[in-house]
Amino acid sequence: MRSTPIRLRGLALLLITPAIALAGPIVYEQPSVTPAVAPSTSQRFPAGSLFGFNVFDDFTLTADVSVADVHWRGHYFNTLAEATAVPAANSSGFGIYFFSDNAGEPGTQLAAYGFTPSGAHESPVKVETISGREHNIFANWADLPTPFRVTGGVTDWLRIVAFSPPPSETDAQWGWGRASIGGTAQQYSGFDPNSFC
Repeated sequence: MRSTPIRLRGLALLLITPAIALAGPIVYEQPSVTPAVAPSTSQRFPAGSLFGFNVFDDFTLTADVSVADVHWRGHYFNTLAEATAVPAANSSGFGIYFFSDNAGEPGTQLAAYGFTPSGAHESPVKVETISGREHNIFANWADLPTPFRVTGGVTDWLRIVAFSPPPSETDAQWGWGRASIGGTAQQYSGFDPNSFC
């Protein structure tokens, strides 16, 4: 599976007042595919703990760094509605999770963060037609309340999910946009966490 576009920023500490932390330089980036292609669905439904699909993307940094924020792009799309209908954003929030690597697949969860749409700074980018169907593309970024510490040379995995209603004729699905370059992405069915697609 093609990787998903992400950007991670490190933590920059001011020397004068070391208690204040600001988002620093970009420490990892995978640019979006242009023009956009079909996204990788990654959403959790509010009923119980059911997931539709989960998407993970791996990354390896060359040095130790504390990740202070995460940027990504996602699509709202609806295969059950008219192809020309522009799907409305319907996520009630987003989850950002970091995992260790386990022989080339996501391993143990290392950190979990939850955000409202405003906390994930969800903002529209454009509407694009993909395979004859309208996709409403949004850019997101979120400041991590506690930076995630990455060890240089060690592979970690990032998972981003939208908390969304199950797809219907009126409710869109959410998918993580694809990257033009980068590592390996994996998607699995949320009903069977051992079943990777």
